[in-house]
Amino acid sequence: MRNLTFCLLAAFFFVACASSTGTKSPRRSTNLITAEEIAASTARDAYEAIQLLRPSWLVTRGIASPNNPRSTVPTAYINNSRLGDIENLRNVSAISIAEIRLLSPNDATTLYGTGNVGGAIMVKTK
Repeated sequence: MRNLTFCLLAAFFFVACASSTGTKSPRRSTNLITAEEIAASTARDAYEAIQLLRPSWLVTRGIASPNNPRSTVPTAYINNSRLGDIENLRNVSAISIAEIRLLSPNDATTLYGTGNVGGAIMVKTK
């Protein structure tokens, strides 16, 4: 009886841990928008792609510090060149985009220097 209980528990454990191949859609990255995702959307520009696919990227993250009352929205970059305000992403055609990536404030500062308290949205074109 004890062996039967052990076998049933072991079988249950293996069935519960088994992955379901082919039934789940691939998990999308929260910090990356691919050209395939953009093509499947109705976006006409980079800003609209973000608005449709990752709207949380456009949310103001509060005030940087009491000494710096500016809001902390991400800074826009295209092909590693500063584009400025994220509204400028409206000038980047969706069909020209290879990927859009959200960088944390730390990663943005490491790559582009200071002035990225809200992080950065990096657009890479084809």
